[in-house]
Amino acid sequence: MSAEQHATRIISEQTELPSYRILRGEVDPSDFDRIAQMAREMETIPLYIDETGGISLAQLTAPRPAALF
Repeated sequence: MSAEQHATRIISEQTELPSYRILRGEVDPSDFDRIAQMAREMETIPLYIDETGGISLAQLTAPRPAALF
C-alpha cells in the first residue's frame, strides 16, 4: 500500500468519513473542511511511512538513519 493510500485511510478514520467518498470526491463543503483540517494536523505529526516491499519484521523494526526522518 502506498503512502498516499495510508494517508487517505488515516484521514478517513480520523474524520469518520468513508474512504470511498474521499477517493471519489463525494464530499460536501463541511466534509472538505474536516479533511483539510486533518491533513494540516497530519503535516505536523512525525510520521514516516516506509514503502519498501518484501521486508521482514526484523528489517522493518531495525534502527533507521536519522537522515530518513
